[in-house]
Amino acid sequence: MIRFALALCITCLAALPGLAQDIRYPALFDVAGVAANDMLNIRAQPESGAEILGSFDPKETGIEVLDLNDTGRWGLVNVDERSGWVSMAFLRPQFPGTGALPQTFVCFGTEPFWRLDATQNGTSAFGEVTDPPTEFATGPVIDARGRTDVMALTADGFIVVLRRNLCSDGMSDRAYGLSSDIVVNGEAVYSGCCTVSQK
Repeated sequence: MIRFALALCITCLAALPGLAQDIRYPALFDVAGVAANDMLNIRAQPESGAEILGSFDPKETGIEVLDLNDTGRWGLVNVDERSGWVSMAFLRPQFPGTGALPQTFVCFGTEPFWRLDATQNGTSAFGEVTDPPTEFATGPVIDARGRTDVMALTADGFIVVLRRNLCSDGMSDRAYGLSSDIVVNGEAVYSGCCTVSQK
């Protein structure tokens, strides 16, 4: 009976917003537990008294959390052209949440400006913004052996190495949770940032 109660308690805790374990960041979250007449504030620092930079609606979905602070209680998010912090107690991870990455994500860079619209197990498109994109049939994102912070997406003549670390586009105060290096046809290398946000 005690074992059953303990297992039930652990299951309940895992289902609560902000308490999901083993989530790899960046990841997508939905607002949860915020009253319909209230908002979830985004703050300049990971503390409740910090300046408010913006807010999320109680029904907001698809929020990209880039990383957590040292306590794990605050998540780094983007608002307008800068980054801020939101309480993880009011966010619930989207399924699959614990996977390597969502099925689709976007990488981009500057000088030259380029963009990759990546789709796992589908067709990805890459190109400099001045040229028509080239399409590649891509498989799944795979983890590096023995690591979960380095991944790759491959196709014939096309390799994307992804790293879970904060990345800057060099043009704004926004942060991104993934950096990328792309090798195309063994002839050119592009470096930039990636987002898993669908917005």
